[in-house]
Amino acid sequence: MRERLADNPEVRRLAAGVAAVLLLFLLVSLVAGYFLTSALHAAQQDRSLAIIGRLAAQHPEWRDDVTKAFAAPLAGADIAAGKAAAVRYGFDKRLPLAMNRDFGRFAMAGAVAATAGTLMLAIALLLLLWRVFRRLYGEIGAYAVMAERIVEGDFSVKAVRPAEGIFAKLAHQFNQMSARLELTLERLQEEKEGMKTFLSDISHQLKTPLAGIKMMTELLQDGAAQDEKVRADFLARSAAQIERMEWLIRQLLLVARMEAGAIELNRKEQPLRLTVERAMETMADQAAAGGLRLTFRAERAAASPFMHDADWLQEAIANLLKNSIEHTPAGGVVQVELSETPVLARVRIRDNGEGIAEEDLPHIFKRFYKGRASSPSVGTGIGLSLAKAIVERHGGFIAVQSTPGQGTVMTLTFAKFV
Repeated sequence: MRERLADNPEVRRLAAGVAAVLLLFLLVSLVAGYFLTSALHAAQQDRSLAIIGRLAAQHPEWRDDVTKAFAAPLAGADIAAGKAAAVRYGFDKRLPLAMNRDFGRFAMAGAVAATAGTLMLAIALLLLLWRVFRRLYGEIGAYAVMAERIVEGDFSVKAVRPAEGIFAKLAHQFNQMSARLELTLERLQEEKEGMKTFLSDISHQLKTPLAGIKMMTELLQDGAAQDEKVRADFLARSAAQIERMEWLIRQLLLVARMEAGAIELNRKEQPLRLTVERAMETMADQAAAGGLRLTFRAERAAASPFMHDADWLQEAIANLLKNSIEHTPAGGVVQVELSETPVLARVRIRDNGEGIAEEDLPHIFKRFYKGRASSPSVGTGIGLSLAKAIVERHGGFIAVQSTPGQGTVMTLTFAKFV
């Protein structure tokens, strides 16, 4: 809402000050005018009495007539006769004001008083404006000092918030800005530390397979593995390590693109069941190689369309399946269940593998996190992080239930109308 000028206490104080000064000036002007008028009236009375006295002294017989003439109301005939007589001596309307001693003197006094009053009014208004602007610029200067301290990294400064007005809003926004900057810098520092950890983890994840490939390659070059079966085993291990590195690098690139916001999801209305089945197909060989059964069950045979990016969601489901397969021993079962309601769609991945310790549950979706019971050669700790990011980009979330030694259930829930 637009700020009204009258809502600011500074403006109200300024308006009240100007009104008080003008009112005082008006009162002083009225009093001065009253005294000047009274003095002029007294001077005119004295002049009239002096004329009466002079005429009475020169012509005693006119005493009563002259006195009555001055005391009686003005008559038009008398004024006309007086004009005719006065004109003969140059006393008419063209006579300069300065020739009228009483009016000239009091006109000069009035001009001096008006000039003095105007100067006093100007000085009072200037003092009032100086006080108001000194306070305003003092407030602005305080904000400038606080801004400088914030730039230097001191976020402890807080603007004192007045009760109302534009400075109240400015103080509120200033404090919010300070808090957000502090939070942003904290996040940047956390991201910086996270990047250091991330690079260290990448180095560690790539170092292990690279070391294995290098060792087996050197053995083959030195002729240490003369037996064809041993050579084939070395090559198979190298291929497995290369495949692991390829998968890891691909996952890292996907995570980096996802977190950088460089990916736009291509959502389309399509059955979620098809996406789930394709993800299962990509993991079927790995499940078979581990001696596991991969099963699928849908509560509704004909799944309704669901707005999603099939490629990315398939990637997320495949990563969750990969995690279950890697942590389920041979002979186990990984079951995928699909259920829907008019407003929700759920994908549940259930296994009867080794399970997850309770203390590890809050951390399993962190990048490169591996549970304490996990084998160093199993998983990289990045697949779950990517899966979580993809699911959340679709407006969904993942819930995990697990009992060590009995298995894990991961449930993906999506709102169908987000």
